[in-house]
Amino acid sequence: MSKKSMKLKVIEHEFAICKLRTLEDVDLRQQYCFLAKTDEEISYICKVESIPEDCINYKRGWIAFRIQETLDFDLVGVVAGISDILAQEQISIYSISTYNTIYMLIRKENLKEAVRVLELNGYNVGK
Repeated sequence: MSKKSMKLKVIEHEFAICKLRTLEDVDLRQQYCFLAKTDEEISYICKVESIPEDCINYKRGWIAFRIQETLDFDLVGVVAGISDILAQEQISIYSISTYNTIYMLIRKENLKEAVRVLELNGYNVGK
């Protein structure tokens, strides 16, 4: 799959990246929620209106892009290709992989510029 054929969709919600004490207030029924638990921390990404009350810390103001296709596990360089383009413009990303695809979060104030440079580099970005 070449980047020329890769479609990215902007998810029209503001997200927060949270650090939690417990899983007690996490609502997994939400349309978008990403959870990671390790021996050192619990991280939770959700829409800002779903930030749990017992949150240690959070960063809000993120917008997500979703790659609009199911990606093969052997596919190489998808995140690197996009992140390299955005890094050249000083736009940082927070990447999340699901079984089917990849989501990339960027600061909402960088959305317009991110869409512009991705499209200049052959990506099809839609809403």
